[in-house]
Amino acid sequence: MQDKIYHEQTEQLDTLYEDFLSFELMDRYDVDQWFFDNPYRPLIFSNYRDTKEESIQDIQEYLKLWYPAFESAPWYDLHKMENGGYFGYWAIEAAAYVYLLDLDDSEITHMIYPKDLVKFAREFVPCEKDISNPSTKTLRCEAGQICLKTGEWYSPANNMEKRHFKQGDVMPESKDNPWGLTIWYLTE
Repeated sequence: MQDKIYHEQTEQLDTLYEDFLSFELMDRYDVDQWFFDNPYRPLIFSNYRDTKEESIQDIQEYLKLWYPAFESAPWYDLHKMENGGYFGYWAIEAAAYVYLLDLDDSEITHMIYPKDLVKFAREFVPCEKDISNPSTKTLRCEAGQICLKTGEWYSPANNMEKRHFKQGDVMPESKDNPWGLTIWYLTE
C-alpha cells in the first residue's frame, strides 16, 4: 500500500480521493464519507450512476456549484481585480472523472471545465521509452532494494543522471530530493 500512514487515520479518508485512486490502485478502501458536501456531492455521485447520461448530468450540476462553493477561498474573484494575479479557474477533477469514466463531454460548455485537457488525455500516446507508458517494460527499483539487472539506471530524484549498478547492488537513496521517494529506472 502506497499511503499506509494515511490509511491508519481512517477518520481522514475521503471518498473522492479513494475513488480516484481506485481507478489505478487495487485494494482501496470503500469509503462513504467526504469532507465538503458542497460542491463535491454530484461529482462523487457521478461515479456511481447506472448510465453515462446520469453521470454527465451530475458533472454538469457539479460545475454549476463549483465556483460559488469557494466564496471564502483566497483566490475567489481575483479575476475581477486589476492586479489580482488571476491564473484561471479549472475544475480539473471534473475533467478527470469524464476521462476515467469515458463520458461524452460534447454537451459540457461550462467555462471552468477544461475540455481541451480531456481531449489531450484521450489523444495522448506516450512514446515507446516513456516510463508512464504501461506497455513499456522498463525495470524499476526503489531505493533500498536490490538491483535487478546490471546496467545504467536513472532516477527523477537524481536529476535523471545515469548511474551504473550491478545486479545485487543495493539501490541508493537521493536524500532531500523534491520527489521524496527515490525510484530508479533501467535504461535500455
